[in-house]
Amino acid sequence: MDTIVDNRGLALPKTDRKNERHRSLLAILIFASLTFAAATGRLTPHHVDDTPSYLAYPFDSLSSALNSIRTPGYPLVLQSLQRTAGLAAVPAFQWIVLCIAAWCFAMELRQWKASRLAMWVSAFAIVFGCTSLDHQSTLATDALAATVGVGTVASTLRWIRRGHRHIDAVIMISAAMFAIMLRPAYLPIVVWIGCVGIVLMPPLEAFSPTLKSRVFSVTRVWACCGLLLLGWMTMRWMVVDDFGLLPFGHQNLAGLTLQMVSDEELKEIAKEDSDPMTMRLVNQVLAERHRGWASLDSGSELPLGDSFQPGPGLSTMTIERQWNEVIYRAAVPASFHLYPSDPVTRHRVIGHLNRQIVQRYPVRYLRWLALAFRRAVWGTAANILMNPLFFCFWLIAGFFWIANVITNQPWRVNDRDNRHKPPLGSEDSKSTIVTLLAVIAISYSVVMVSFVVLTSPPLGRFADASAILIPCWLMTWACEALLAGSEKAA
Repeated sequence: MDTIVDNRGLALPKTDRKNERHRSLLAILIFASLTFAAATGRLTPHHVDDTPSYLAYPFDSLSSALNSIRTPGYPLVLQSLQRTAGLAAVPAFQWIVLCIAAWCFAMELRQWKASRLAMWVSAFAIVFGCTSLDHQSTLATDALAATVGVGTVASTLRWIRRGHRHIDAVIMISAAMFAIMLRPAYLPIVVWIGCVGIVLMPPLEAFSPTLKSRVFSVTRVWACCGLLLLGWMTMRWMVVDDFGLLPFGHQNLAGLTLQMVSDEELKEIAKEDSDPMTMRLVNQVLAERHRGWASLDSGSELPLGDSFQPGPGLSTMTIERQWNEVIYRAAVPASFHLYPSDPVTRHRVIGHLNRQIVQRYPVRYLRWLALAFRRAVWGTAANILMNPLFFCFWLIAGFFWIANVITNQPWRVNDRDNRHKPPLGSEDSKSTIVTLLAVIAISYSVVMVSFVVLTSPPLGRFADASAILIPCWLMTWACEALLAGSEKAA
C-alpha cells in the first residue's frame, strides 16, 4: 500500500483516491435509507407523548428554560427546522444525519485496518438498526441522540488513532456534550470515552503511547467535560436555585421505588422521616394512584380491571408494565398537587422519597438492578434478531454457513493443513477488526444501559440505542467468517 509521511514521521495510508471511492458509500446510504423510509412511511413525522415538551420549550425566558424538564439540544434542532424547512422535514433530516454518522464510523474503521466488507456491513447495520426503524420518524430524542452517540464513538476512535491530538479531542468532547444536551441519559458516554481511551492502542505500531500518557490524556478530557457540565449546572443553580442537569429523573426512579414497597411500608417510611412533606407526598401519591387506577380504560397500558401490584418480589416485566402509569398517575400528579408552579421543588420532594425508600430497602433496589440488566440483555438480543432486515441477513448467512460446512467439511483437516493456518488475531484471519468491534460495541452497550437501569426499566427505545453497535460486530463477524470459509474452500 502506498504511504505518505506526516509531520511526526509516521507512515500513514494514502487516502486521496480511496476517499473518492468511499464517498460512494455515503451516497448509497442516503439514497437507500430515504428510499426505504419513503416506501415504508417513515418520512412522515410521528408525534409521541414527549413531543409537546420539545415543541413548547420556553426559549423566551432563561429562568423558564432552565426550569424545563428538557435540555435545550433537541428543542433547538426542532426550532431550527421548523423555521426553515418545516417539521415535515425532521424525519428526512434525522435519516441523513444518521447516514453521515454511520459513514464516519465506517471510514474510521477502515483506518483501523478494517476490510471494505466490514466497513459496508457496519454502516448499513447502523442505518437500518432497531432504533432507526422504530424512531427515525418520531419527534423525540431517541433517534438523533443515538446518531450523535455513534458520531462520538467515531470521533473517539479517531482521537485514539491519531495519538490524542487536541483538535480531535475538541471534536470528540463537542460531540459528547451535544449528545448529553440532546438526551441527559448519554451522560455515561463521558465514562466510556475515558475507558476506551486508556485501554485501546492506536493501530499504527510506530506510535505506542505509554499508559501514563493515555491516563493523562483521558484525565484532561474528563476535566474538560466536567467543567462544561459544571458550568451548565452552576448556571442553573444561580438562576433557578437547582444544582443539577435538569429537574428530571427522580420521577422515573419513583416509578420503580414506589413498586418496591407495599402501602404499609410506604406509610411507615413517611412516619419515620422528620420532614413532614414526605407524609403529605405519600398520602397524595396513594390517593392519586387509587384515583388513577380507578379511571383506567381499555386504551391504557394496563387493561381495565387490572390492579396495581406493589411490594417486594415483583418481576421485572410487572414493574416495567406498571412503570409509566405509576409515574404519570401517581408520582407526578401528587407532586403537582403539592407544588403546582415549582418544578424544582417537585423534583426535590420526589427525590427525597426515593432516597428514603432505597436507604430503607437497599437489597430490593440491588435486586432490581440485577434483574433489569438481565432483562436488557435478552430484550436487546430479541430485538436484534427480530429486526426484519437483520432477520433476513441471519437467514442468508445461516444458509451460506451450512452450504460452506457441507462443501468444505472442516473436520476433515489433516495436521499438515493445520500447520499452515494463520495464527488467531493475524491480518490473514481477519479477526482484528472483529475483536475491535466487539470491544467497542459491548463496552458501549454495557456502560450506557447500566446508567439507564439506575432509574428506568430497560425499555426497547433505551436498550436498543445502547446496543446500536452490537449488530455491526455480529454481522461483520459472520461476514468475515463466511468469506474466510469461502476463500479456504476455493
